[in-house]
Amino acid sequence: MDSSNPWLYCSTDSVLNNYRSSESFSAARVLACSEGVAVIRITLPFPAPELFPNRSKGRHWASLSAVRASALNAGYTLTYQAVSKHRGPWPDLTKDVPLTLTFCQPDKRGRDADNMLAAAKHLLDGVATALTVNDKRFSPITIKRGEVVKGGALVVEVGE
Repeated sequence: MDSSNPWLYCSTDSVLNNYRSSESFSAARVLACSEGVAVIRITLPFPAPELFPNRSKGRHWASLSAVRASALNAGYTLTYQAVSKHRGPWPDLTKDVPLTLTFCQPDKRGRDADNMLAAAKHLLDGVATALTVNDKRFSPITIKRGEVVKGGALVVEVGE
C-alpha cells in the first residue's frame, strides 16, 4: 500500500488525520446566509485521477474499487464532521437540495466540468449518506471553477 497516496486509506481515522494535517484542507465550515437559511460548506479532496471517466476506460472494475471506497469514505467523514459542528438553522433537506460544487484544480490542466462531476460521484455519495438524504434530491447542481490550489480541493455548499 502506497502511504503517500491518501486515496488508498480506507479507515475513517486515516482519512481524517491525513486531511487534517494538509494545508489545502481546512476543517469543514458552516456558513449562515443573511436570510437565516444555512449553507453547509464542506471542503473535500479533489477527485483522484483514477476516477475520471476517460482515465478509467479499459480498466477492470476491481482495480478501482479501493479508490471508489476511499472517496466515499472521505466524503462521508468530512461531511459528518461538518454536520456535527453545525449550530443554527439547517437547509430544508426534505425537498430538492441545491448543491454548489467549486472545483479548485491542483494544476492549470484543462479538465471538462462534466468529467470532474463524474469523478466526484463517490465523494458526493458520501456527502448524501452523511446528510441522510437521497442524492437524487441534489437539484440544481451548480458547477464552478475555483482558483488553482496545491493538491486541489472540492468545495461543496449544501443549501441556498
